[in-house]
This record gives sequence, C-alpha cells and structure tokens, in this order.
Amino acid sequence: MNLPTRAKEVALWLDISLTRDTFCELWLFGSFTTDKEQPSDVDVHGVFEERNMQAARRQRSVARKMFQTRFGLPLHLTLLTTAEVQEVQQSVQTMLRCAWRLR
Repeated sequence: MNLPTRAKEVALWLDISLTRDTFCELWLFGSFTTDKEQPSDVDVHGVFEERNMQAARRQRSVARKMFQTRFGLPLHLTLLTTAEVQEVQQSVQTMLRCAWRLR
C-alpha cells in the first residue's frame, strides 16, 4: 500500500522535523493515512529512548505549533519510550499494523 499524496507531504515534514537523534521510530496512523477527504487531525506515535524524554517533549511542543501553521491541522503526537513499547508489545503491534512506519 502507498501513502496518499498529502500524507506523503506530512510524512516528509515529520521525518525532517522530529529528529532521528531523539526519535528512533515514527508511526503515522488514523484517518489521515486513508486519504479521508477532510481529516480533522493527524495522529503520530513517536518512539524514543528514555534518556531522550526532555528532547522528545520539547520537539513535540514545537512540532505541534509548526504543524498547525503549516498544515492547518492539529498534530497529536503520542510519546512512547522503547521500554513502554516492549511492555505492551502485543497490543502495540496490533495497533501499529494499521499505521504507516515513517522510520
């Protein structure tokens, strides 16, 4: 499956704006990935190492404002540590099967 055109633009922006030294994984999911005619928001899960908690929170705060300005939609960026993902691996894997992995 391929990402819809607008989702590709969003994915590129997220990949550039949310740095690799902070986030090891980014997952774009929800109605935005299905090319819904008028999505009301964009949902992303950002996975990071616990030591990067402060940087992840800072980047989320800045990215939300920049994203709203750039795309006119709210960005819902859920922060998950790698430890949290491992603890609930089964349920997270089920949820992420419906998501687009950006990194």
